[in-house]
Amino acid sequence: LPGEYELAERYGVSRFTVREAMKILNSLELIDIRHGVGMFVKQATPEDYMKPMLSTMILTSNNLLTICEARLPIEVQAIGLGSERRDEKDIEELERLCDEMQKALDEDSPKEYNHLDLEFHLKIAMASKNAILYEILNMLQSFLRIQMDETVEAPNSKERSMERHRGMVAAVRQKNRQLAELLMSQHINDSIDYIRARQRGETLKA
Repeated sequence: LPGEYELAERYGVSRFTVREAMKILNSLELIDIRHGVGMFVKQATPEDYMKPMLSTMILTSNNLLTICEARLPIEVQAIGLGSERRDEKDIEELERLCDEMQKALDEDSPKEYNHLDLEFHLKIAMASKNAILYEILNMLQSFLRIQMDETVEAPNSKERSMERHRGMVAAVRQKNRQLAELLMSQHINDSIDYIRARQRGETLKA
């Protein structure tokens, strides 16, 4: 990039304004300031743009509903593409994760189950071979983890979740896009229904 003086002249602002703008761009990891050398534009990824946006979100029960609603179209699209583009290694990884999730369920380890559940959804996104879909879900990891911890109280939620995950893997293996998308939609809508019921002060039956 041009130096501070040249940028100030070009845009008709003070050098202080340019300096502050460069500090912000550097904090967002969009540029690299090398003292004594210069300022350089970094190769930006979707993650670079999403970090500052997501960091301003406040996590409340209402936000959990917003996150689930945002996940729905993203993850349905991801598993749809994944069912068409997956390779044998993707299937093996998904089956391994399901086995580990079942083990965590049998050992009554909800936190471990949630961690593996998150990894499962990222693996689905990876199987889609769409880098943007993957990066969006990757950036939502911390929010998804909190959402999963919040929904662990739902009656039999883990047993129902396990059944859905097995079904999704089978549908992806068979390249049955319609079934895979349906199961993913049902899975996320379970969370949406639970959060809405909890916000109304209701107890959602299994």
